[in-house]
Amino acid sequence: MSHHPLHQKIGVIRTLLNRCENVVTEKEGRRQEEEHLTSALKKCSYPAWSIRKAKKDMQNKGNKRIKKASQKKRVEE
Repeated sequence: MSHHPLHQKIGVIRTLLNRCENVVTEKEGRRQEEEHLTSALKKCSYPAWSIRKAKKDMQNKGNKRIKKASQKKRVEE
């Protein structure tokens, strides 16, 4: 594994997952791309926990966006 700081490594994973989410349009294609991404990262010695953490961070970020949008709607109404 490289000697880059941990936040950069997790940032790489998040960027690739975000790309998968935004570029691939079909659910099955996303699943396949995510499997391929996970496999490739493991081959490059990224630990499984770092991939899980990046996925969890992205889910939390998405939930926060939804929550902010719904709060903004309430304020505007």
